[in-house]
Amino acid sequence: GRMHLCEHRLVLGVHRAGAFAETISVPTSNLVSAGTASLAQAAMVDPIATALHAFRLAPFPQGPVAVLGAGAIGLSTLFVLKHFGVVDVTVTDIADVRLELAARGGANRVGKSAEGIYDVVYDTAGTVATRRDAMLKTRAGGTAVLIGLHSAELSMPAGPLIGGERTLRGSFGYTDAEFVEAAALVTALDTSWVHTIKFGDAEESFNALLQGRSDPSHVKIQMQMPGLARH
Repeated sequence: GRMHLCEHRLVLGVHRAGAFAETISVPTSNLVSAGTASLAQAAMVDPIATALHAFRLAPFPQGPVAVLGAGAIGLSTLFVLKHFGVVDVTVTDIADVRLELAARGGANRVGKSAEGIYDVVYDTAGTVATRRDAMLKTRAGGTAVLIGLHSAELSMPAGPLIGGERTLRGSFGYTDAEFVEAAALVTALDTSWVHTIKFGDAEESFNALLQGRSDPSHVKIQMQMPGLARH
């Protein structure tokens, strides 16, 4: 039942044509109703489902939690944690404007780095440094969940992992059921950090991201096709 872990999976827009086409053909089983969600909220079902899956890979936290990175997945993880009643959440990022968004989203503390020890740490940045930090900032017996895919490398001392019986979990994608659940959750999501651009501006937007010129407040970029409307 975990099709997202299939060794022969085919992703629309990656392995199969799609993503930037005005229309695509997909299996009916891939279709999920957006319900009353706005277009901006509907575009966030994927990251919310990703966060929902990561949340469920760790035991429900009995103490403070940290989210490393306040990008689309980081803010989605914060949203999921708060939705399910996690009381104490710290969010870190190097961009002040994203820390402000995290504070508005319900983070109890924000900062450039996580201070202290946490029951669960979610690394949404995916750098060598944040993966190492996620494990070292997790309490003995706690869980670090690695979501971000920025770096191909994983490097950390074995002593604290083994001696502290810490759990290191990788998290990828989500199940079909979690995607459907996320589609219902997004109607409560504040999408002020979703920035909508015209499809014709997509190339410049990608170049700005690659060159580090993009506005950090535009956490999630949504490209809107001409004439696209909700039906």
